Amino acid sequence: MKKRKSVAPAPTKPTSVVRRASKAKRKPSTMSGSKSGAVKTRVVLKLLDDWMKDESGYDEATWPALKQALDRERKKVGARSLFDE
Repeated sequence: MKKRKSVAPAPTKPTSVVRRASKAKRKPSTMSGSKSGAVKTRVVLKLLDDWMKDESGYDEATWPALKQALDRERKKVGARSLFDE
């Protein structure tokens, strides 16, 4: 097996310069780059339909534990409970 030569990393700009430059070049956020709005909408609707058809019982089984964990973590930081039950 041949040994790879180590290559020195390329010089980088200071973080503050990189942040300013990247903010100036940003475009509005899109879900996946080149897909049109109609295609994205169909993808999201299909995903929601699939979730609604799921009858595995996973969400029903895990939801109570998730609610408890969310409220427990919120209590640690002094936030109000999300679920008043």
